[in-house]
Amino acid sequence: HDPLKKHNDVQRQRSIMAESSSEAERYLQQLESTILHAASTGSPESSRQLDVERCQNSPDGLAGACLELLRRRGWTGGSSSSGSSVDGGGISTPSVAGQRQYDAVVFYALTTLQRSPLLRCRPPSDNTNFSTLRNQLRHVLLTGISDPTNLQSMPNFVATKIGVLLALLVREEYPVDWACPWRDVLTALNLSSPLDGNHVVNTVTLGKMARMNMYLSFLDAVSDEIVYPSAADEADGSKASDFQRERIRREQVKDAIRGFPIQSTIQTNYGPMEPSVPLEHTDIASYVVGWLLNALRLTASTTIGDETVLTIAVRATATLKRYLSWIDLRLSTDRTLVHTILDGLGGASRGSSDDEDPTHRTMLAVECAYCLREIVDRGMGEQKKLALLTELDVFGVLCRFARLDVGNMAAATSDGRYNIDGKLDLVTSDATQIEAVAAAAELI
Repeated sequence: HDPLKKHNDVQRQRSIMAESSSEAERYLQQLESTILHAASTGSPESSRQLDVERCQNSPDGLAGACLELLRRRGWTGGSSSSGSSVDGGGISTPSVAGQRQYDAVVFYALTTLQRSPLLRCRPPSDNTNFSTLRNQLRHVLLTGISDPTNLQSMPNFVATKIGVLLALLVREEYPVDWACPWRDVLTALNLSSPLDGNHVVNTVTLGKMARMNMYLSFLDAVSDEIVYPSAADEADGSKASDFQRERIRREQVKDAIRGFPIQSTIQTNYGPMEPSVPLEHTDIASYVVGWLLNALRLTASTTIGDETVLTIAVRATATLKRYLSWIDLRLSTDRTLVHTILDGLGGASRGSSDDEDPTHRTMLAVECAYCLREIVDRGMGEQKKLALLTELDVFGVLCRFARLDVGNMAAATSDGRYNIDGKLDLVTSDATQIEAVAAAAELI
C-alpha cells in the first residue's frame, strides 16, 4: 500500500524492459551487420557464423529473430522506406546500393525462416511456440503481398522466396490450421477467384500482372515443395523422422486439395479412396485449375493481349502443366480447358522478318502442346487411352491447323467437337515457329 514503493517497482520494471529492448535491438543490429558483411563480401567466415547461430544457438533456428528483424526494419514486401529509419535502427535507403542492402537482409531473413524448424513438420509437443511464430510469419507474408506498390517493386528472387514460404506453410497447416490458403492468398493479392462470379475482366494492368505473377509463384512453389519435391529437398531434412513426417504431410495435403479425407499416417490399405467433397468444390478445381484457366483465357485474348500480357499467359500455361498429370482426369479433360489449350496451340505466330527468336504466342503454343502431352501421357488401360485420344481429337485438330488433307481422317474429325480456327504450319514454318512445330511433333 506504499505509493512510493509502488512507484519504484514500476520504474524498475520499465528500466528492465527498456534494457531488454535495447539488448534485443543491439542483437538485431549485430545480426543485420553480419548478414550485410556476408552478402557484400561473400565471406565464408560470416556465413559460417550465421549458420552456427541458426543451427546451434537458437532453438527456433533464428526464426523469431528474423521475424522481429523484418518487423523492426519495416518490411512490408517491397522496397524500404526511403530516407527514414524504423525503431531507431532501420535501414535508410535513398540509393540503389542501400536498396540492395535492404534486399539482402530481407532475403536472408526469409531464407532462414525457410530453413528453420518452424517448417519441418515437427510434432506439436516439440514446437509449442512454433504455432505462434507460424501465424506471425503468415501475417507478415500476406501483408507483404497485399500492397500493390510494393509488389511491383519487389525483386523476383524475393517474390519466389515468398511463394516458397507460403507453400511450406501450406504443408505445415493445411487444412486443419489453415483452412483455405489459396483463397487467402488471392484475397491478399486482390485477385478474383472463379467462385466470385466476377473474374471476367477486360483489362490487365501492370499492377494486376504483378499480382498474377505472385500467385503463379505460389502455385509453382506448391508444386515444387509438395507435389514434386526435388531429391535435394527430400534429403535436406536433418533427421530421418523429419523426412518421414514431411512425406506424410505432403501426401495429406495432396489428398485434401483434391477433396479426399486426410489420414493420420500413410495408408497401408491401397484400396480406392472416395472423395468427401464434390469435384467442382475442391480447392484444386476452384483455386488452382479454375483460376489458371481464367487467367489463361484473359491474358491470351487477342483483344487485350499485347506481348507483355502474353508473358502471363505463357507462365500460367507452364504452371498448369505442373498439375495436369496428377489431378482428377475429369479436371484435366474438362471441355473448356482442353478447348482453351488447343486454341493456344493453334496461335503460334510469325515474327517480323528480322526475328529469329520465337514470339510469345509461339511459346504459348509450345506450353499448350506440353499440357496436352501431360494429359495423354497419363497411365491408364489401352481402351481408356484410345477413348481419351478420340475425345481430345488432338490429331484431327492438328491436321486442321496444318491445313492437311488427310481424307477419311478429316471427315472423321470434322464433327465440330473442337471448332477452333487456328494455324500451325508444319511444312513452311519460319524460325520463330520452329519451337511450336517441334512441340507438336513430340505430342504426336
